Amino acid sequence: MKDSKGRMRRVRKRYVDVVARMREDGSMEPLSVAWRDGRSFRVTEVVEAGEFRPGSDGYFTARYRIRIGNRRTSLYLEQRLNRPETGMPPTVRWWVHEFE
Repeated sequence: MKDSKGRMRRVRKRYVDVVARMREDGSMEPLSVAWRDGRSFRVTEVVEAGEFRPGSDGYFTARYRIRIGNRRTSLYLEQRLNRPETGMPPTVRWWVHEFE
């Protein structure tokens, strides 16, 4: 994947803590993202809130295009439905692409 400077770099999925507002219509608005080292970044604008799309293994993912300061990036909300045949409980988690 290309970074903000156009260089090709390896990326991986990194789960992050997110403070979000649940609106009365059921939509979610991310307010801040906390990195694993304790730094927190306020979301200054939600440019686009995507809809959930089916993925593999029972996952659905929605992409939020956000702005943190002057930088635009993507934040993903992943939902896994209850799958009794595997014994896996339902989960909802936020993640970002982390460059290596």
